[in-house]
Amino acid sequence: MLGFIRLQMKLRWGRESGGDKKSAVLSVAMGVLTIAVALALVYLFTGVLQEGVSGFGAQEISVLFIAVMQVVLAVTGVGMTVRWMFRPADLKITARFPLSPFQIFLANLLLVYINLQIYAAILYIPVMLAFGFALGTVTVKFVFGLLLSTVFAPMIPFALSTLISLPVMFLMSVLEHRNIVKLAVFIVVLAGFFVLYNYILTFLADYFIYKTVTDSVGIWEKILKALNSPFDLSVCLQGLLFFESAGKSAGILLGIFAAVSAAGIALAKPVYDAVRRNALESGGRAFRRRTRLNGDGVFAAMFKHEFKEILRTRVYAYFYLGIAVATPVMVFFCNRLVDEVGKAQMGDMIS
Repeated sequence: MLGFIRLQMKLRWGRESGGDKKSAVLSVAMGVLTIAVALALVYLFTGVLQEGVSGFGAQEISVLFIAVMQVVLAVTGVGMTVRWMFRPADLKITARFPLSPFQIFLANLLLVYINLQIYAAILYIPVMLAFGFALGTVTVKFVFGLLLSTVFAPMIPFALSTLISLPVMFLMSVLEHRNIVKLAVFIVVLAGFFVLYNYILTFLADYFIYKTVTDSVGIWEKILKALNSPFDLSVCLQGLLFFESAGKSAGILLGIFAAVSAAGIALAKPVYDAVRRNALESGGRAFRRRTRLNGDGVFAAMFKHEFKEILRTRVYAYFYLGIAVATPVMVFFCNRLVDEVGKAQMGDMIS
């Protein structure tokens, strides 16, 4: 089983010796640039938030970033659980390994947790360091707390992913051949993320232009107050981060991790067995559909064919058609932000 885990980790994180070096260098450069921009936004946003929102210190503000990281890890965990446990592309290959179905099930669970731990180190540590430098809380104690909280960070997302992945997989099976519905959901989510991103940029722009955030300070106060409630598990990671009630926080996280994971695994195992058996025993299903000939011209026929090809091909539909449809939302909010900044600097002539 350990050999299977090492093989999967090598396939996931290994580097091919014969790969395109230029493409690898370009990918690394784009990744570094994206991370640098994201960390710069975190740094600026943290400083502005501390000055604009009164009554909240560094510890209370940290819960906002911890909660966001927990949501990101939970979504990532759900995706990996569905892809590796319930919809593995290499099932017919791994079924021939000298491993029992339970061993493969357990190995996939461990793979999800190990990868979540890697993602936690990649995402959580840089973001919280940028937060710490913005507020001047980076000390030796803070660094040790950051490493300790990073170890505990993927526990709750992993436990939740074992439960949430089941309804997500059911929903995916319902939408299996409804590509238009999935494309519409993708467009809505993409537009929503951009609106949130633009809202943060507008928050920063208002501060640097008018030196105040009075218009939106109430919203952030409500968010911080809600996140710092005793029922938010992100507060436990905050306790580990700042070494306050660390033992109590670790005990709560370990207890919830064990209970929720046990419940999720107990529910996932029968589903995993059924999905695995159905995938291995069912034969290929023929695609039968009555088609008719029509009198479309060559251009119209080719246009229909290409458009259907876009809708049926995931990459084309999401990254070509989906982004094209969401672009007007991006243009509207970008223009509104530039217009606001321009009027503050140059007056109405900017229009």
